[in-house]
Amino acid sequence: MKKYIFLLILATSFVNAQIITFSDTNFKNALVNTNCVDNDNNSIGEADADVNNDNEIELMEAQNVIRLLVFNQNINSLNGIENFTNLQKLNCSSNNLTTLSFQNNNTLTSLLCNSNQIINLTLNNLPSLTEVNCSYNLIQSLDLSTTGFVQGNFSNNPNLQFINLRNNVLNMCLVFPFPGSDYTCVMFLGCPALQMVCLDDNENMGFFSGPPQNNVQFSTNSDCNLSSDSFANDEVTLFPNPVKNELNFSFNKWVCIDKIIIYNSLGQVIKQFIAPKLSIDLSDFNAGYYHIEFISNEGKFRKNFIK
Repeated sequence: MKKYIFLLILATSFVNAQIITFSDTNFKNALVNTNCVDNDNNSIGEADADVNNDNEIELMEAQNVIRLLVFNQNINSLNGIENFTNLQKLNCSSNNLTTLSFQNNNTLTSLLCNSNQIINLTLNNLPSLTEVNCSYNLIQSLDLSTTGFVQGNFSNNPNLQFINLRNNVLNMCLVFPFPGSDYTCVMFLGCPALQMVCLDDNENMGFFSGPPQNNVQFSTNSDCNLSSDSFANDEVTLFPNPVKNELNFSFNKWVCIDKIIIYNSLGQVIKQFIAPKLSIDLSDFNAGYYHIEFISNEGKFRKNFIK
């Protein structure tokens, strides 16, 4: 019996003292020699991750880390991060990362990986991940459909072509007004190659984009394929915009308008017009930003206007 107890203690000690191997020396150095652990949830590191000061990171030490700050540490690889199984927040911005992958992590809520050189960002089965900032990278496509994403920043990714936000969670679009033009989602600024953003059914009016992302298609198709459901952006003209009382519109070709729906900036339906003429009365609208959706024999088309 004593023999079995000894073996059990020995096995437990082995697990507790299991040393993690890191392929990137700068990553290990950040963990061992910098204040990388944010204990107070104030975005400031108070301690390193090497609790027993043996210049190694053991499995138990990694599992004790909840919030990790390893930004601006000249790190090329985060290989070994998978051992931080209780990690909730990670800031690895301003490094030299080209690939980053997180999968099957139920605790991660916030990821800041901006200002790297990331080409491939894999975020699979992360139901608690609500915040992602991956701006200033080289990402080509991004799938957040199996995350809990609510808000973030994808801006200044010149190669980014496709984003899947269809995750059954209401996502937030922060807007930035441009003088003399439509206002656009901040998180899509500086993405000239962007072609499609895939959204949930109730989000299609909460997302829109002005110059230079005029041609971005915001789709609620379940397969997220580019479609010709909408007119080209130049098919309809709204005037005056901003509007005071009467909003006029004209089309470059003949279309039969069945219905017009006006939404506020939150995507809520404000008013509907059935079989409208070529102008609608908005004198009773409050000042603000609105979306207008035309439903016609040619499909659907959406524009933005200011009251």
